[in-house]
Order: sequence, then C-alpha cells, then structure tokens
Amino acid sequence: MELYHFKDSRPIPDKMFAYTDDLKGVPLVIDNGSYTAKVGWANQPEPAMIFKNLITKVRKERTKKDLETQIGNDIANLEAGRLNLRTQFDRGVVTHFEAQETLLDYSLTHLGVNTPGGLHHPVVISEPPANINLSRAAMSELLFECYRVPSVSYFVDALASLQQNQPDCRDALVISCGYHATHVIPVLDGRMDAANARRIGVGGFLMCSYLQRLLQLKFPSVMASITLSRAEEILHELAGLAVDYPSELAHWAEPAHREQRRRRLQLPLSAAVSRESGPEPPAVDAVRDRKRNAQARMLEMHRKKRQAMVADDERKLARLRQSPHRTAASQQRMRIISQLAQRDTKEDTFGQRDEDWDLYKTINTEGGDSDSEADTEELAELEGRLRQLAPDLPRRQQPAGSSAELHQIELTTEALQTPEVLFQPSLLGMSQAGLAETVQFVLNKQPAAEQQRLADNVFITGGLARLPGFQARMERELRQMRPFQTRADKLYDRAGIDTACALCTGVPCWPAGLTILSCVSAPVPAGGCFVTLLSAVPSFRVTLASRPSLDAWLGARALAAAGRLGFVSRQQYDECGAEFLAEHLLSNPFWPSPDGAPPPAEP
Repeated sequence: MELYHFKDSRPIPDKMFAYTDDLKGVPLVIDNGSYTAKVGWANQPEPAMIFKNLITKVRKERTKKDLETQIGNDIANLEAGRLNLRTQFDRGVVTHFEAQETLLDYSLTHLGVNTPGGLHHPVVISEPPANINLSRAAMSELLFECYRVPSVSYFVDALASLQQNQPDCRDALVISCGYHATHVIPVLDGRMDAANARRIGVGGFLMCSYLQRLLQLKFPSVMASITLSRAEEILHELAGLAVDYPSELAHWAEPAHREQRRRRLQLPLSAAVSRESGPEPPAVDAVRDRKRNAQARMLEMHRKKRQAMVADDERKLARLRQSPHRTAASQQRMRIISQLAQRDTKEDTFGQRDEDWDLYKTINTEGGDSDSEADTEELAELEGRLRQLAPDLPRRQQPAGSSAELHQIELTTEALQTPEVLFQPSLLGMSQAGLAETVQFVLNKQPAAEQQRLADNVFITGGLARLPGFQARMERELRQMRPFQTRADKLYDRAGIDTACALCTGVPCWPAGLTILSCVSAPVPAGGCFVTLLSAVPSFRVTLASRPSLDAWLGARALAAAGRLGFVSRQQYDECGAEFLAEHLLSNPFWPSPDGAPPPAEP
C-alpha cells in the first residue's frame, strides 16, 4: 500500500516591489477571491502577488501579551492562529470592510505604491455574480473616499475566466466553483443572464471542513493532527469526483478493490503544531537556550524518579504474582472443602441446619473475599501505573516502527464522499439542490433554442475545477438531462451520400458526424433526397479552464489593457451614487435599488 506523506508546505512571504515610472496611470487589477487574492498591473503578464485573503493576530513571544497582525503569505502557520483568523467575506460577499482595507493596504505596500494624496491608478476589482448593491456601494466608498482612485471597474471572475479561455464566445453555461459558493451562470449573446443565474451554498471550505470532520471521527486518537490545512491538502491532492457515485461505492465494498485503492497517510509523529519564526536577536536566543537547558534538567530528574517508581512497582507486582493463591482466606476454604469431602453420609442433608449456611458463606467465592478483592484491585492499579510510567515494558512492547504506524490514517471512500457534496448537499444536511439539478433548472428556464446554445458550451472554472473526474461527471449528468436524440429534417444533395437512395439508411454521410436514419423518395431538384439525420456526436460540450485559479485575473487584465472595460469615474460616483455600476462584457447588470419612498397617496 502506498504511503502518502503530508507536505505541510509553508507560504513564502511576498517580496517588496519597486514602483517605477512606467507604471504611472496603469490600471491595477485585483481578483478579490474568497480564497486567494491576485493583485498586479495591467501591463504585466502575471499577477505580482497571490496570497490568501486572511488576517490573523499571533504572539511573537509567549511571555508578551502584545499581538502582531499577520496577513496573507506572512502567516507562517495558519493552525497556530486559526482561532483569530478573519476575512472580509461572509459566504462569498464582502461585508467586513475593515479587513478589506487592511488587505488593500498590504497589497499596495508590497507593490511599492507611494503616490502622494492617494492611489492615482484606475482599479479593476472583482465582485461575486449578482452582487448586492449595498456591498458594491461600500466598496466604491472605500476606494473613492479612502484611496481617492480616479475610476473603478467591477468584473465577475467567472466571466473573465471565460473571456480568457474563449475570447470569441457568445453563448455559454458557466459553472464557477468558489471557496464559499458555486454559481451557475447562463451567458447569451455575450452578456450574463443574471435573472436566471443560480447559487449553491457549497464550496471548497465546506468540503474541507466535511473531510476534516469525517477523518477526525474515524481516527479520534490523532484528532489534533488532522487539521483543516491538511484536509485541504487531501482534497486537492488525493480526492476526486466519481463519474457514477453509487456504482463506485459498490466497488469499494469488494475487498480486492478496497485493498487496491485505499491510501495510508502519514501524520507527523508529534501532535503539537510546529511554529516557524524568523531570525531573532541574540538576547532572545540566549533566553531560549536557558529554557532548553532547564527543560533538559527537569526531564532528567523526571526520568530518574520514574525509574525508581517503576522498579518499586515491579517488585510489588512480582511478589503478588508469585503467590496469587496462598492467602489465608484461600487456605481456609481449601481445609473446609477437604473436610466436607471426607464426610461419610448416605443422605445429603447439607443446608438443613443454620451452621451449614455459615459454612457456605465461608467458602462462597462468587462475591469474592476481602483478601482477593484487595489483591486484585492493587494488581490492577499497579499495572495501570506501569503502563503510564513505562509503556515499553515487555508486555506492552510494540514492534519496530509502530510509533510511526500509530500516527497513520487510512483514506478510503472519504476521497469520493467529500467532493460528492457538490452534487448532493444533503450529505451535509443542507436542503439545497445539487449542481446537476441546478444546471437542469437553469436550462429549463430558457426556450429550447437557447437551451441548446447553452448546452453546446458548458464551461467549468474555479479552484475545484482541478478535481479529477469533474469533466467526466458533468458530461454524464448532462447526458442524462438532455434529450436522447436530436433530430432534424434537412435536404442534402445525393452527391453527399455514398450509396443509392434505396440503400442509404444507417450509413455515414456528409456532413461529418451525421448518420442517415431514413430516406424518403421525393421529386426534389438536382436529384437529391429528403433524409432524417441523427447527430452522432453529443448535443453538449463540457470544457475546463486551462488555469482555473488564475484565468479570472488574466482575462480581466487583457480587457483592461485593451481598454474594453467600463469604468465608474469620480464624477459618476458623486452624481449617480456609490452603488452605480458601469456595465461591460464582464460585469453584472446594474439594477438600481428602490428609493424606499412610499407611493403617493391617491386623491
């Protein structure tokens, strides 16, 4: 069986960039993802910074109460400060703008922006599909009032990813799998149909939490070592979607299949989470050395004391084990039984006298006697203490390598069960439709012609698009929901048919990919014939983004560099309000909020 070792990779801190003259006036592109943020300039091919959208506070030294704020890739160990982690998102929507401002400051500081009086660059920033006006208004207020940007453009990351992979696409059904939610977005004639788009409240975070809980319940002895970060690693490295989930589970019931597919994962031998720290001053190193020396002395004293206690307990245990049946009570019972056996009586009258019951109580051992009970309790207590103080006694001695084996977990159906919650949220106890049902619902909201246009180009993007089996699973679901056969009556010239009219049924013909079902003789021009054609290729197509996590930033950067995005200027912000949105190819449609004024009273 293959053994998988956790990488436990640590993020590399973001470096500081120089702010050069060629960057003046260049749009700043920010893919404000709920998992990672991608920040860079529109004239550069790749984002300058990619970091997790997280903020935490940790203590640099245990003796001090002051907390240090760490952001993004500067967080050396997520698990050490997980209780203090904060993000600007609430279920995929930006609601905590103090955290958003902190993350923007972090980005601009590392980019080296030092322009006086504000950020003198147009900002292109992402927002979720069908974003609420209140969130957009707060974001515009932050950018215009706090950073004094000249203009802002909002884009939807899923549409930008589609633009990056299919620049000339006009119709598509986009499936965007995010960290907090999954969106199904129909795109017709190059614009998003937001009225018929749908959202599923299942994303990467719920999957990781579900996988972590499954493994912790399965292996409670190493619960502390199964962290959320390691669950994320399992999800991205070892998990995958089953094309046919019930059949795959049935295969796992077979011993041969289970033995072949199960994986063993090696956890660190120590459950304590190691902490990484940067270079420290010499004074701190001296204090640490003194602490280590004191700890070594205490461990040595404890070891000697434990050895003395183990030796004393072993002597007592040996004495008890040598004479388990030589107590005074046991010898008295044996004498009485011997006397009863020597009685020469023709009739058994034992029990008719009170003295017989006194004798019975003396030799009865069902309830035990005080001597044996005391010895048993003392023996159990001594054995328990020995297991605690010296687990390497011969009775409890483990074979070589068992220390590592005790910190191993087995991954079986969890690798399939975790991604399956995207198609079956009921596994999490959620009363929501799965991805396949949502796709069918979105398709059914359109007329038949538009349904075919959308099914011909199903595009999957987002971090979860990298899961193995996603494309094959989606093709299977679409094959079940689409019509079994797509037929059309068309007129083709006989020159495109390889056989005579009477024999042409069921043979390949032009155009490629079509098969003749039947031929109807009719007087048609140019000696042609009417035939009923069946498409030999599926009536749908599923594609994946080439770089699911990065294509959104690349698509927005390309359109920003080409000047094809709509921007909200400072004047429009003042005149139209903070929630105003300039529509373009990658944006949400703008629906102004109602003013809330009561309707005029009727005369």
